[in-house]
Amino acid sequence: MGYQDAKITQTSIESPQPVGSPIYQVPDWTANGSVQYTVPLGAEWKSVSNLDYSYIGRSFSGNNQPSDPRLRPAYRLLNAHIGFDRDRFEIALVGKNLSNEVANLGDSRSIAAETPGAAPVRQSAANGRDRVPAVVLMSRSRISVHGASRAALAALLLLGASAAVRAELPSDTDKGPSVTVLGEPSKHWVWVNDLVFPHMSDGMAMLIDGDTGRYLGTLSTGWGFVRVLLPKAGGLIYSPEIYFSRGTRGVRTDVVTIYDAHTLSPVKEIQIPPKRSANMPMMANAVLTDDDRYMLIYNFTPAQSVSVVDMKSQAFVREVETPGCALVYPTGPRSFFSICGTEHCRSRRSTIPATSP
Repeated sequence: MGYQDAKITQTSIESPQPVGSPIYQVPDWTANGSVQYTVPLGAEWKSVSNLDYSYIGRSFSGNNQPSDPRLRPAYRLLNAHIGFDRDRFEIALVGKNLSNEVANLGDSRSIAAETPGAAPVRQSAANGRDRVPAVVLMSRSRISVHGASRAALAALLLLGASAAVRAELPSDTDKGPSVTVLGEPSKHWVWVNDLVFPHMSDGMAMLIDGDTGRYLGTLSTGWGFVRVLLPKAGGLIYSPEIYFSRGTRGVRTDVVTIYDAHTLSPVKEIQIPPKRSANMPMMANAVLTDDDRYMLIYNFTPAQSVSVVDMKSQAFVREVETPGCALVYPTGPRSFFSICGTEHCRSRRSTIPATSP
């Protein structure tokens, strides 16, 4: 067991941390222990069992600002080993992380949301019961065989392990994919807009039940995704999206995809000018007017403008130029403000040109 009270004692140009602040990524408490039990099984074989436990205390992330420190919670690891030894040979069943701890080891975070140290919720699309994929179950146990008989024994044991894992899955796994209709939306359902720099080409929006923490579904939302928009009437979900013909390159196509809110299936795509800004995620990148009639999408090429989409007729209407002005803030059914970078930072009010009723 150990305790470290590691703090900054002297400032430097390279580090913004003030004197007395904790050093990043250094846990306060650490502890580990193990127990081993050996039983002779005749003249040549013996049974060896051991259990080890580790505790890593809380620490502060390296992705920090001194004014807003981000705490990484403590985590615990429990491992077990049961084996049979004979000279240079061993048949062993090894269990890693038996408590299924999900630790924040990478010190990275999603821009959208994160719950460090919390186990993910996996849900069956067919019946709503918790379902753990076979790969997760198999990762908890590792079968290792040493010596000349490694290949043959490992093959037999892995076949047995695979059969046991499959038996734990619900019987409906052989029926293939299915579509589950969500119930009436709850005010406590939360859309988590997932934009992570290492995989910006595959944006996602995930629906979570805020009361139970259950995962309900995912939308695949294309490159440089920012957010989904939810009209007050419900029933539909709007998502401004970008796609390239070669994944991350090629011909660019910008669309507003309309999804069914009950099945999360795409209903229609409205093509818009390939100019949508893929900047840091902000609510003001794309908005609905106060009456939900029009969607306003901020463009940056680097020329700045706003695309206007009529969500009633489900068609692109026109583009409003906003030189020197960024983002979109609705101010009624037919107008919006933008933030302008002039000498004296100011806002600009624009009017949406009239269209057919």
